[in-house]
Amino acid sequence: MDENSTQEHNVSRHMYTWQNEPDTSAVQIGLMIVVAVIFIFIILNNGLLVTVVLRHKHLQTPPNIIVLNIAIADLFQGIFGIPIREMMTYEYDIARDITLGIVDKRYVCFLRVFLTLLGTGGALFLFVALAIERFVAIVLPFRYDRWMCKSNTIILSLMSWALLLAITIPAFFGWNRWDVNIQCSVQNTLHKLHNSVILNPLIYACLALTAVLYGKIFWVAKSKRAQIVAQIQAVDHAKAVAYKRDFKILKTVVIILGLFIISWIPLLFVRMVLTRTNLDSATMIILTNITFKIVLVKSAINPMIFCEKDRRLRMAVLKLLRLHRQDDHDIFTSERSTNKSCESNATKGTNGLDISELSNRDNTERHGENSGTCSRTLDQTEKKMTHTNITTPAEEKQETSDLNSRHI
Repeated sequence: MDENSTQEHNVSRHMYTWQNEPDTSAVQIGLMIVVAVIFIFIILNNGLLVTVVLRHKHLQTPPNIIVLNIAIADLFQGIFGIPIREMMTYEYDIARDITLGIVDKRYVCFLRVFLTLLGTGGALFLFVALAIERFVAIVLPFRYDRWMCKSNTIILSLMSWALLLAITIPAFFGWNRWDVNIQCSVQNTLHKLHNSVILNPLIYACLALTAVLYGKIFWVAKSKRAQIVAQIQAVDHAKAVAYKRDFKILKTVVIILGLFIISWIPLLFVRMVLTRTNLDSATMIILTNITFKIVLVKSAINPMIFCEKDRRLRMAVLKLLRLHRQDDHDIFTSERSTNKSCESNATKGTNGLDISELSNRDNTERHGENSGTCSRTLDQTEKKMTHTNITTPAEEKQETSDLNSRHI
């Protein structure tokens, strides 16, 4: 009886192809501990960034709206993607059996594929949106208020999400190669035609478009920056100041984009180069998991870089954590601006100052100066009139005698 049960147990443990892979459980347990630390930082950092941007309307500028969407994508990756992936890793590589009921569920695998693409394609699409926003801000600054208002920026971000859904939805409705005998991954689950015709060309197109936009931005920044600043300065000083601030934002975006590309290079190298070598499957599994953890580190660091480079974001986070100094309150509240609509932004500078309000303020000051001039003139006139009305007693007697002589 015991022998039969043991034989049945052994058969059940080797009924799937992935159960025949080499045992890498010791390494996978160590990687899980590392992922647990990364998970905490992803939730904490991205959660803080999302909270402060949603709570403070003055922080909802066009670049921050796109940054908010990137943080939301990373937050989804942390809340849902990491737990699903690690539970699958536990069943595939540690338990080596279906103990949690995860790897044999078709739609759980599809959800993992969607969340993986969310951290790659979704973030890449949002970086393209951010590149478009920076392109308009640096190359076409006079059209920025009309083209990149709050509503248009939200639409641009929603288009990035819609494109991601359009890529992954076909997999949920049959266009996939899901097999319980094969480990769930983007390459193993999505149809080969889907990868070669849709996903890969779209990623290459996004990278090429981003490179072209930033190439044009850097060319303008190097050759025509002073000329553009002078032109804006002649029209509006506030916009000139905001234009110079846009270059600081550009540096932050370039750092984040560079970090995004660098974090994916090791994983792409493993999947595209090392898979063509004679490395054993155990080494490939370990290298794939390690390089994917590097990608997760990027999701934890992004909010820290954004907050470090943006003073208002940093002050908002410190205020939320009650760590800001009292003398930072003026810095935190001095630049409050809200992009309400495209129409209202037609008369606003990129830093949120209303040009019509500045004109009214100047007119008020001029009116005050004119009022002061008029009051001084009236005072002088009254003094003259008072001076002419004041007469001495001798003059009064002379006037009386003159009147009497005239009467006679």
